[in-house]
Amino acid sequence: MCSSPQEVAEHAGTVLLSLPTPEIVHEVACGPAGLVPWRDHSHVHRPLDHRPAEARVIARELVQAGIELVDAPVSGGVGGAEKRDG
Repeated sequence: MCSSPQEVAEHAGTVLLSLPTPEIVHEVACGPAGLVPWRDHSHVHRPLDHRPAEARVIARELVQAGIELVDAPVSGGVGGAEKRDG
């Protein structure tokens, strides 16, 4: 068990995030103690089940840091994913 995003980044090659809000995701992924500044991993799997505009901002920051993002919506199943606009 890790106690911070930094510790996760130091040990993981792939990270799966499933957090309640885009703001929390951004802080964990891109904040000063987040995954990006400490990255030793190359993939982040994030269920982007929140607002698409904020998800794109997070994705851009991860890609700029050389981290591949896999968008994997989980809320609403296939029907919810197909109805996404953005």
